[in-house]
Amino acid sequence: GTGTSTIFWENSSEEIIGLEPNEDMFSFAKKAVELKKQIKIFRAVSTETGLENDSVDLVTCSQSLHWMDIPKTLVEANRILRNGGIFVAYDCDWPPSVKDYRSEQAWIDFRSKINKKASEKGLYKGVVKHDKSKHVTALKDSGLFSYVNEIVVHSVEPGGPERFIGLLLSQGDVGTAQRGGISLDDCGFDEFKKIVNLGLGGGDGHNDGEILFCWRVRYGVK
Repeated sequence: GTGTSTIFWENSSEEIIGLEPNEDMFSFAKKAVELKKQIKIFRAVSTETGLENDSVDLVTCSQSLHWMDIPKTLVEANRILRNGGIFVAYDCDWPPSVKDYRSEQAWIDFRSKINKKASEKGLYKGVVKHDKSKHVTALKDSGLFSYVNEIVVHSVEPGGPERFIGLLLSQGDVGTAQRGGISLDDCGFDEFKKIVNLGLGGGDGHNDGEILFCWRVRYGVK
C-alpha cells in the first residue's frame, strides 16, 4: 500500500521489509520511507516474496489478505518465517463507530450504492475478494501453523464529521468507482455528508468528538 502499515513497525523492529505489487503504490510507499534506514520497500507479490527461507520473525497483511491468493500466500509466509514466527492478518471494521448511528448507516448505504454501480459497470470483473470472516478457518485448514487465534483490539481517536467523511473517501472501492467514471453524487454522497454533518457536527469539523476503531487480528504461529 502507501507504506503506512509498514512505517507502523519502525520503533519495534530492527529491519522491516514492505512488499507492494502495484507500480503506483510502490513508488508512493518508497518515497514515504526514503529517510527511514531500517525500512526497505520492494515490488513483489505475496505468493513470491523473493525472501530467503526461515528469514523473518513476523509477516503481516494489513487490510489486504482478502485480495490475495490465500492458500499460496500462507505457504509463502510459512516458508520465510522462522520457527516460532507469526503470520498476522488484521482488518479494521468499517464503518468505525461514532456517536450517531445514522451516520454509520449512511456510510453503509452509500457504499452499497457505489458498489452496485461499480459492479454494473464491470469495474470488478475478474476481481476475487475473499470473506474476511473466514481467514481463521483458512489459517487452520492450511495445516501450516501450530496455533491459530483471532482477537479484537480497538483504539479511540479524535474525529468529527470531516474525518469520518474523509475515511469514507479513502476506501478502496470508492477510489475504484471514481477512477471508473462513477459520480459520487449519483450514489448519494451529498445526502451522506448532510447526515454526517448533522449527526456529528457541533465543533471544528475534524477533531471534535471521538471515533472508535475496531481491528480484527487473525494470526498463526509457525
